[in-house]
Amino acid sequence: MDRESGDVYRPLPSSNLTPSRPARQSFQMAQPSSTPPSSSSSDADLLQQTVKTALAQIEMHAPQKDKALLRAMLEYAPSDQGKLSIASDILQFVDANNVSTLDKLADSYWVNIILPSASVF
Repeated sequence: MDRESGDVYRPLPSSNLTPSRPARQSFQMAQPSSTPPSSSSSDADLLQQTVKTALAQIEMHAPQKDKALLRAMLEYAPSDQGKLSIASDILQFVDANNVSTLDKLADSYWVNIILPSASVF
């Protein structure tokens, strides 16, 4: 109630206060693959080798200030596909002449992944 006029305060319905959001997409469970077990094993070996090579590139070519971030991005990627993607990025940022632009990749991770995530919390 408003003290001066005696009017009762009635809030607007909550739907008018929040922006509308697009409908959530439904996700389907992945169906089991019919590929032979050796394919899965070779995929795991390829992933492990790619990550190992990317870690070596980080140690040899990344600036000291960026090494921990790049290693953590590889280690804590939420899926094997994410690890493979990050490892591929790292390998692409060191050219055939061993000229590294890993500092730019690390800056990109800070600006596009770490900082936006921090603003959510």
